[in-house]
Amino acid sequence: MVFNKKSTSTLIASSLLLLTAPRGVLSIVPAGIDDGDLPPEPPTVTIDMSLPPEEHFKPAVQAVLKEDAYEDSFGPLFREFNTSVFGKEKLQDEDYEMLADAAEKFYPTQARELKGISEEFANQGHYVSFPYLSAWMYAIEMEHIEYPEPSSSTSVGGEKLDNNECTALFVADSEGNVVQGRNMDRPPAYTPYARPVTLNFDIINNENGIPDFKASGFYWLAAAFVTANIPGH
Repeated sequence: MVFNKKSTSTLIASSLLLLTAPRGVLSIVPAGIDDGDLPPEPPTVTIDMSLPPEEHFKPAVQAVLKEDAYEDSFGPLFREFNTSVFGKEKLQDEDYEMLADAAEKFYPTQARELKGISEEFANQGHYVSFPYLSAWMYAIEMEHIEYPEPSSSTSVGGEKLDNNECTALFVADSEGNVVQGRNMDRPPAYTPYARPVTLNFDIINNENGIPDFKASGFYWLAAAFVTANIPGH
């Protein structure tokens, strides 16, 4: 079910800086970049939640491929995860199918969003299956299976702490510009691959009293967001 040949590398980016302004601008910056030397702002995509779920994330696929070719964006990022997470877990076709069944059973709306992402890849001439994208929904769980040990020896009261988690901070300057910093605490191999797939989002027309909000990141591939904010809150 994995759509292309696997290659060698490791998992998640370490010491990323996610830079945001009040209107939601975000970029992924490798740690150590020169002070004041900010990368280009990624595209902003509007996700209209009043549309059918299959349509929600199609504009995100389009936005990435408008800026970068598949082999300069999605292709290397997928191969990285195939090796580091899915490869180490030795996932087979039946495993991807099982994860797709679980997505449809427990997260039916998100499953439909993933099917829409898969459809848009096909429209753009690339095969990325719904079962493969379903595995991205569970990538973090697999990651914690693969990396169960604390990543440092920090201890409090003789008890070793698990620093194998994301951490974040927010600071603002006198002009109201907000900077969000995050350490994903993983090997930095996929940093350059995640960056072209990172987008800003305006999520509108939500239901059940959820206000419009902004989000940033590349886990939209799992029809999900890691970073989100509600302007004015």
